[in-house]
Amino acid sequence: MSRRFFEHALFDFEQLKTVIMHDKRYYELPNGTLAQSVTTRIGEASDKTALMEWRARVGVEEAQKISTQAAARGTAIHSICESYLMNEPTYPKNSMPTNIDLFRTLRPHMDDHIGRVFGIEAPLYSYALAAAGRTDCIAEWNGVPSIIDF
Repeated sequence: MSRRFFEHALFDFEQLKTVIMHDKRYYELPNGTLAQSVTTRIGEASDKTALMEWRARVGVEEAQKISTQAAARGTAIHSICESYLMNEPTYPKNSMPTNIDLFRTLRPHMDDHIGRVFGIEAPLYSYALAAAGRTDCIAEWNGVPSIIDF
């Protein structure tokens, strides 16, 4: 499969300072106010019943082991996606073969649908919602500027 190269029109996003308070992530907005992390807010609103039942079924130690492995795999694939979209020639270098295989399932979708890339790990915020976060990618998806989550 030939290598796809992406056009970049990277925007210089203003970075936001991260603040941890009461074990929750906040971002300091340009006007000095704090906005809760979107991830924190979603986590608070999520029903964790099925997760807690799974943890009880497999045991706390096994659940922690599986969760840690899944998080590491997700972080690794996320990093491969970022490097690929930034046209880094060695994007899969030093990656575990299983992570490269998982990336290969995502790659055709990226190749077929993503156009110009405007930002990677770009900070976004809303004063109205008092929420902020970093999005994985802002790019054209089928020609439409979009927020993309890996």
